[in-house]
Amino acid sequence: MACRVKINRHGNLAFRLYWNNLESWEESELPNTPENDKFLSAQAVLISREIKKGVFDYFKWFPEGNKAHLFRPAAEEQPASLTLRQYYEEWIKDKIPPFVKKRRGAKYHSHFKAYILPLHGDIPLRVYGVSNIA
Repeated sequence: MACRVKINRHGNLAFRLYWNNLESWEESELPNTPENDKFLSAQAVLISREIKKGVFDYFKWFPEGNKAHLFRPAAEEQPASLTLRQYYEEWIKDKIPPFVKKRRGAKYHSHFKAYILPLHGDIPLRVYGVSNIA
């Protein structure tokens, strides 16, 4: 059988899956009682049938399971990353006294405007290995 109900080390019932050269333990958090065993055994039969037919959808049965990361649908489009210019506009706001000296804030502003933003301002931060910053 491709799916069996077993008792895990915590004494709860769990599914033991074997399919597509993968093995997985999926916890149910149900205690080992005859009623729970009967319920999960019926589900195990359904899962086994799906595996044998080749239509088993792991993510449907176990959306938070141990192997869910392998079956999550790929994100259609990643959210737009902040550009360096967008990040700068937020970052520079607190570069004023008393947080920094007045002259230091002016230097940050002038250097970014003259050297950094013209060349790199519209490049997403993820290009530099930085994900969106909250």
